[in-house]
Amino acid sequence: MTRRSGVLLPIFSLPSNYGTGCFSREARGFADKLADAGQSCWQVLPLGPVKGWNSPYQTSSCFAGNPYFIDPDTLYAKGLLSKKELASIPYCSGSFVDYSMIKRDRSVTLRRAYAMFRPTVEFEKFCSENAYWLDDYALFTALSFHFKTMAWNRWEDPIRRRRPDAVEKYSNLLREDIEFRKWTQFEFFEEWRGLSSYARDRGVEFIGDIPFYAAYESSDCWSRPELFALDGDDVPSAVAGCPPDAFSPAGQIWDNPLYNWDHMRKDGFEWWLSRIEHNFKYFDTVRLDHIRGFKAYYSIPADSCDAADGHWIDGPGDDLFDAITGRFTDLHIIAEDLGHITPEVRALTDKYHIPGMKVLQFAFDSGRTNPYLPDNTDRNSVVYTGTHDNDTTLGWWETLDTKRKKRAFKYLGRPTDADAAVDRMIETAFAGKADICMIPMQDHLHLGRDARINVPGVPDGNWRWRMAPGAFDDELAARISALTRKYGRASMEDEQKWKKR
Repeated sequence: MTRRSGVLLPIFSLPSNYGTGCFSREARGFADKLADAGQSCWQVLPLGPVKGWNSPYQTSSCFAGNPYFIDPDTLYAKGLLSKKELASIPYCSGSFVDYSMIKRDRSVTLRRAYAMFRPTVEFEKFCSENAYWLDDYALFTALSFHFKTMAWNRWEDPIRRRRPDAVEKYSNLLREDIEFRKWTQFEFFEEWRGLSSYARDRGVEFIGDIPFYAAYESSDCWSRPELFALDGDDVPSAVAGCPPDAFSPAGQIWDNPLYNWDHMRKDGFEWWLSRIEHNFKYFDTVRLDHIRGFKAYYSIPADSCDAADGHWIDGPGDDLFDAITGRFTDLHIIAEDLGHITPEVRALTDKYHIPGMKVLQFAFDSGRTNPYLPDNTDRNSVVYTGTHDNDTTLGWWETLDTKRKKRAFKYLGRPTDADAAVDRMIETAFAGKADICMIPMQDHLHLGRDARINVPGVPDGNWRWRMAPGAFDDELAARISALTRKYGRASMEDEQKWKKR
């Protein structure tokens, strides 16, 4: 890897007038600012359609995109919304995503736009090329609307079990709604391609994120139940989670169904290969969430309320990664290797030369052998001040205990206050040996814990923070660009641009 740097900012955290960030002029403006700052990477969270708790790691499809990210202004520019219809969308530009407003009103806007859409050659081509997941997703979401629940085990038995006559019956009955769902995916990926092309033209590549697990209430689980560890009633007998760790002292129960890895082996893990290939169509690099689970995964009895009741089971390990490397010769993957990582997991990432994550906020929890300390970081890694699961660095520093703060002083040069500590953490990340340095946008903005993205194990109040309009200004871009040049993370093209200024 070449030495470079970038910013972690979810799409929903972009400013906009429509309740959530989307593929809008603000997104293109953010790409412009990243380029001005000499940054070559924009890391986002998973882009799938969110469910009850709005987590991008619990989506109704492992392939589909979140229709909330479709930009109303773009629909207007395409002639799919009138000026009056655009003006009728509730105005919301606050500091937090208004999910209740979006879930109430956004489908109305999208259906109005769809009513004006006329199928094109591009639309038909998209539907044909993506039929392997799109047909199931569109039918699943239409059925969920029809039955008023995504819990497919509560549907009528024939369609729950996908009997051919029931699939034909509901495909005809819900045809118009199914076509609407397909159009939302066409529009989503058209707008995403536009944004990613715009960013790449400015030297900014996207890092995506592939969640390890699929949700039970998803088109994937309903359409391919044989891929999951379900009982005779198509209900999980055990669910995913993790034991107590640095993120969650009590452990976590995620409620995702476990995979039937033995079945997946029979066709060479084709579902996983298709999923990775799908993501590589839209991202330059992808982060594989929960790499631990590929070597061994944590199984918790479905009726348990305590994550400590679980146990580890061997995962597919080398078999899956041999299949991946056999399909993809140029593998741009980052491993989410946080938490308790065993030597076996480390051997897996080393064998396939997959860079791991180094989080500076964890570097001062123990002594000299701490793997997150800059001295113990190797080049083939990605360093972060924190991730979407951490507090912001300002919030972290303000609650740091005396022992950890004392260790941090040795690396940060005894900062005089919390803001100075944030600056020193960012500079330490830039200065480190890791080939890639990624900084959450909240840290560049020196924001406190109100700007935290997620508190693991806490279902409410997450995935909401949004950046204020104009917060990424010229002064901040200049400060980031200075760090980028100082620590050799600028491309040759960027160096030439700066010399001409």
